[in-house]
Amino acid sequence: MTEQNIASDSSSAWSKLDIPTFTGALILLALATIPLIIWPEQGADWVDKPKSIN
Repeated sequence: MTEQNIASDSSSAWSKLDIPTFTGALILLALATIPLIIWPEQGADWVDKPKSIN
């Protein structure tokens, strides 16, 4: 591929991206991971509770 084709491929990929869905997915990911990073002990408890249901 030439540099021009590579550039047009990447720009077409960004134009096909659904921005609200992508942004929402990043926000959900951050909402799930940031508390676990800030409070790892409580995060371990949160994860252990569903594991102990079996």
